[in-house]
Amino acid sequence: MLIDHKPRQPGFTLMELMVTVAIIGILAAIAIPSYRQHVIRGNRAAAQAEMMAIDSLEQQYSRIVWHLDKLNYNKFFLFFFR
Repeated sequence: MLIDHKPRQPGFTLMELMVTVAIIGILAAIAIPSYRQHVIRGNRAAAQAEMMAIDSLEQQYSRIVWHLDKLNYNKFFLFFFR
């Protein structure tokens, strides 16, 4: 009794493809929320840095305005009350 063996065709079985898709799905379910949290933390750090820069510029501006006001007050005082 001879058994006729057909030559195996190259490729993947349906089961192998399903396991691969399941593994990719599990990895994506873990990686996507982690990536989103990483992006949020990065944006938060960038926003904090920008706010610190704005605060510094506001302080510089208020110092300049204060000095200009003081200068103008002194000029006014000296002009009218000599």
